[in-house]
Amino acid sequence: MQDKRPKNLQSVINENYTVKIGDYISRGWEIFKQNPGLLIGYVAILVVISSVVFGMPFALQRTIGPELAQSISSLINIIVFPPLWAGLFIGCFILHKGQQLQFNNFFSGFQYFAQLVIASLVSAILIAIGSIFCLVPGIYLAIGYSFMIPLVIDRNLNFWDAMEASRKIVTKQWFSVFAFLIVIGLINTAGALVCGVGLLVTIPLTYGAMVAAYDDIIGIQKTRF
Repeated sequence: MQDKRPKNLQSVINENYTVKIGDYISRGWEIFKQNPGLLIGYVAILVVISSVVFGMPFALQRTIGPELAQSISSLINIIVFPPLWAGLFIGCFILHKGQQLQFNNFFSGFQYFAQLVIASLVSAILIAIGSIFCLVPGIYLAIGYSFMIPLVIDRNLNFWDAMEASRKIVTKQWFSVFAFLIVIGLINTAGALVCGVGLLVTIPLTYGAMVAAYDDIIGIQKTRF
């Protein structure tokens, strides 16, 4: 899909845009349909890994103590999951560009390991701090950082530049982006209600919708991922 958006981030920050929720969901579905097998398979692996890490404190607390078990689980969450979930963005980027997706592409998120981990950690800290102050600043930042991970992947930005670029772009249509993310949340909630199995479809669908939104609002710069 040929993108007509300006490639200069400052231009994107300065201009206005329209959030097309229905269009993004539709395009996300088209992305999913290109290779549902690989997308579902990768999400299934992420769900299994998440379950193992979540259960780790309970499994290890008798041998190493609850505090150490929880610390190990938290450390794995901080280090492993940002690049793993970023791999789902990469997979959707590849499909959105009409290229062939291979399973090893999902693990390309580790190429951006440091910036993804730091971005996820710093943004979580800032959102937590913001939430202390009447909750509103935390919600503002949580929505504002929506395009942080794609910016690291697509534009090779460092963590802070990606966070700030995302925040400034989203702020121009914050309530519309918020509504879009509410719809995404509702889709995944519906997936979870189908014994959780529906998430294997709704998670890659909504990641595809996020990639479609990113391409429309910011514009994909890379030709290969």
